[in-house]
Amino acid sequence: MRSRIFFFLLFVLLWTAPIVHGAAPVQPTDAATDNVITYSLNNRVYRVAARPNATPEDVSAALDALSSGSEDHLLNVSPNGQWLVLETDRFGCSGWPCLAVVKADFSSGGVVTIGGQVVHPEGSISAISNDGNLVVYASQDGPHATDLYASVRSNGVWGAATLLTGSSTYNWHSMPALSADASAVLFDCDSDQGDVGEAICEAHTDGAGFRVVLTPADGPGPRHNPLHSPDYAPDGGIVFEGDWDGETVWRLPAGATSPVKVGDHNNDNSPCVLPDGSIASLWMDRPGGPSTHELKVMRADGGSYFMALAGVDVYDVGLGCGGPSTQPLYLPVVISARAANTVRLSWDEDANYTRYDIWRDTSPFFEPGGVSYGSVTPPPDYFDDAGALGDPAMNYFYLVEGQLSPSGSLFSRRLGEFDFRLTPGHDRMVSRKGAKAQR
Repeated sequence: MRSRIFFFLLFVLLWTAPIVHGAAPVQPTDAATDNVITYSLNNRVYRVAARPNATPEDVSAALDALSSGSEDHLLNVSPNGQWLVLETDRFGCSGWPCLAVVKADFSSGGVVTIGGQVVHPEGSISAISNDGNLVVYASQDGPHATDLYASVRSNGVWGAATLLTGSSTYNWHSMPALSADASAVLFDCDSDQGDVGEAICEAHTDGAGFRVVLTPADGPGPRHNPLHSPDYAPDGGIVFEGDWDGETVWRLPAGATSPVKVGDHNNDNSPCVLPDGSIASLWMDRPGGPSTHELKVMRADGGSYFMALAGVDVYDVGLGCGGPSTQPLYLPVVISARAANTVRLSWDEDANYTRYDIWRDTSPFFEPGGVSYGSVTPPPDYFDDAGALGDPAMNYFYLVEGQLSPSGSLFSRRLGEFDFRLTPGHDRMVSRKGAKAQR
């Protein structure tokens, strides 16, 4: 009688999108590896990792090593996270903050000087390219109340400013956001000076190609409500704040003419897009929250979110998004085999998690719902699924959801086990008599 041998495969589904909810463990920001979000607060500027509950980095304190100052405003980051641009009274701009660019590792920095004159941007966040050699800023020096200008640095010298909004029929232009290749810029267009824009506009950074991308009339609601804070998504879409049915985040898909709502979060303001497609914004409607501008990050489709910075009322003057990673965020979980027929799911010990819920299904792309398959309350840092291995007719797939204190959760990647039945056979003798090699 032949024996039957079972072979099993444990694996992680690396290509699936994350499922994320709520908040996560406190970790310091590492600008070299993290995607980051920049923001302003109380004459100081900060960046924070795009991870749940990460510890913000005080950029103003870091700038003290380059130059002293007391006023830092409107910090933005290049799409790749390698450069910062801000208004500051450092680098000789005491008394009237001016435009400055700084390496993201704080190894160097200085003011933008065009034709021997420093630049004083007018009431708006500025933008900087991935190589740090192009800036876009708002100014009152043009034909409108405020216009956008671009300047390119070559051999360490900033060139003459190029007007980008000269052909616009709007009077106010602000909130520039550069494409990753720095060839184009999105921005707010407004007929009247106000707190937010009216339409979404775009121009080439060489001064050509001005166009109106979207107006309130292009959406599903009242036409007088404004659009604001546009940014490019990695898939070619445009993400922005719309007010057709309250302040929420919207997306104009690439090649489309009608926007679609992202997620279901009310009072959601001033979005920017991270390199992995996630959307950072200022959310004022968190359940149990203080109804202030808290920093939220949600998946590109709006299906899940976490709080990057809760309990802090961030100034709603513009966020910056940038960094090196196109990979989404997951709870790190390892799948392994224990004993003869047991799957073990294990994770690093973390005091911020109060419980780990395990979801299991026979379909690899299942959505968790209802009652979980199992749960673990720490200190154990693993879950054993006895009897899961050894049946080729039944394969299992898992998600682990870490529940955080005081609220929120983070999901793992999808993991799975796959069984094979191996039936031993007999080796055949191979004779080389008369054998010929193929040529």
